[in-house]
Amino acid sequence: MHKIVSSHLKRFVLEQSFDELDESKQFERFSNFCIVYKFYPTRFDISAITSEDDDCGIDGISFIVDGELVTTRDEASSIFNRPKKNVVVDIVFIQSKRSEKFERGEILKFGDGVSDFLNDSPNLPQGEFIQNSKDLFNTVIENVPKIAQGKPNCHLFYATTGTYPHAKEIEGTFKNVQQRIKDSGYFKEVTVLPVDRDELVKLWSLTYSGVEAKFEVKGYTPYPEISGIKEAYLAIVPAQNFIKNVLSDEDGKLRTFIFEENVRSFLGQDNPVNKMIKQTLVDGSGRARFGILNNGITIISPNVKVQSDSIYIENFQIVNGCQTSNVLYENKSILSDETMLTIKVVEATDPDVISEIVRATNSQTKVEDIQFLSLKPIIRKVEDFFEALAEDSDEEIKLYFERRDRQFVGQGIPDKRIFDIKQCSRAVVSMFLERPDLAARYPTQMLEELHEKLFDERNKEIAFYTASLALYRIQLLIGNKKIPYNFGKYKWHMLMCIKYLICGNKGPDLTSNNLEKFCKRIIEVCKNLNDESLNYFKQVEDVIKQAGEVNRDKLKAKSYAEELKKIIHTKLAT
Repeated sequence: MHKIVSSHLKRFVLEQSFDELDESKQFERFSNFCIVYKFYPTRFDISAITSEDDDCGIDGISFIVDGELVTTRDEASSIFNRPKKNVVVDIVFIQSKRSEKFERGEILKFGDGVSDFLNDSPNLPQGEFIQNSKDLFNTVIENVPKIAQGKPNCHLFYATTGTYPHAKEIEGTFKNVQQRIKDSGYFKEVTVLPVDRDELVKLWSLTYSGVEAKFEVKGYTPYPEISGIKEAYLAIVPAQNFIKNVLSDEDGKLRTFIFEENVRSFLGQDNPVNKMIKQTLVDGSGRARFGILNNGITIISPNVKVQSDSIYIENFQIVNGCQTSNVLYENKSILSDETMLTIKVVEATDPDVISEIVRATNSQTKVEDIQFLSLKPIIRKVEDFFEALAEDSDEEIKLYFERRDRQFVGQGIPDKRIFDIKQCSRAVVSMFLERPDLAARYPTQMLEELHEKLFDERNKEIAFYTASLALYRIQLLIGNKKIPYNFGKYKWHMLMCIKYLICGNKGPDLTSNNLEKFCKRIIEVCKNLNDESLNYFKQVEDVIKQAGEVNRDKLKAKSYAEELKKIIHTKLAT
């Protein structure tokens, strides 16, 4: 392996705690992470997109549906059930080789694997990951009437550590694979691309460098000094320039991640309001008056720099104007030079101020409280609790609570140590509310069902840290193969089990003053990986094995969690 790639790989392995894996498996995860981040530039579980079996010649598969990375049928179905048509779907297949060569035989093998995956009667062996991915693929195909242009897009990436030779034989092989996949009839667009050393390093650098943009302005006015806001501007911006430099990435694709803080996802062009926006753009006089007729877009950035004819922003979010932005992007071909936008640019870093802006700019229509989780008093207390512990804790148990998306980008914090609201909530639901079946499903459903119990402001913050620390330890043990790697699907159930094996009982309510003492026993076990603490996790492994192998549908049944508890109670009684 080239030394440049090896150096970057070592940093990745350290951040993700994959040091016990073989270098080939480390490189597969590295390639998968770098490539998928291009489509979904935010935190995600690498194991959920990586194949552990040497089957089909495929190392990674990911499904990006309406801008979201989905890993289960429930997640995909939930998105397709939204009142929206023209959902964009991208399916990504990855093959990674440490070799510094692009070998024709290996490329063909990769193509064979993808072709076989698409076959209703596959001939190649398929492990659990491939089977689960096929279920997801079938769910996508069942919903093609809701997919943009009637078909998903397909992207194949073949990654090595060498330099792409542009040899006629290799380029012809890529084209032949592309044609085979296109001939399947499943996809609107098919791309088959090499990822060589330079491209891989470039993709890796994008995962920690954040995002930036610079757009033209025709005029701007600064706001007077406002408490909690460093500076703010109201600007008139050419729509075409804004689409090219802010809404689009370097490949011209829409940056869907810049709408993470916008509590409404794009509702589609069939939505009545969006139809009106489009009609304004279609009409010649409407295009010229667009900046006056439209409410505009609000952008928040931690770093804003203003020049005479441009504004620079980095790590920004569009907190209001998702509908306008998407309609503009989808109709960019009909815009003219005279089409202008009104843009409000706010430089702010205080989470409370940002939350206030998000709520205020999205108050025109009813928005469910579930979409304002970061404003909950308990969430603010949890953030403060994590920060206080991080200052006093040993490096081994230092965790970070991500109250806002991409909060820790570029700070060199290992991804494994960062827990966002949904992941942290899933851990608490699994360990303390004993509903790992709900945590294993689409998290939005879980948050809606257990909203009151989970976000009661009387809850003790230590429960959120305890559950996250236990999950962190479980993920490390699985990542380092001290627990079988295929146990990743059991991680939510393992949280419930480890609590019982350490403490012997369900424990007090989340609001109880007795919870701190209870949690400290779990924290003590999870702090350091010695023989005694490892024994608890090995006991959990035994409990899971005793219950027998189950599929993902069984994991989502409440009865399986009850079955595990019965085994534990029997174990504790002997």
